[in-house]
Amino acid sequence: ELRVAVRPSGTEPKIKSYIEVRRTCVGGDLDQARAEARQLSEELAELAGKF
Repeated sequence: ELRVAVRPSGTEPKIKSYIEVRRTCVGGDLDQARAEARQLSEELAELAGKF
């Protein structure tokens, strides 16, 4: 699951964005789920940096 929130800053002339990534823990492998979520988050942050 992926959620992106974008809003104007209340005090500065800029836009703030928040990315939330959720992964289901399959087979009880929490470390794998965290690694997948971290990887997706990093890819999204890199993509967002291009704009």
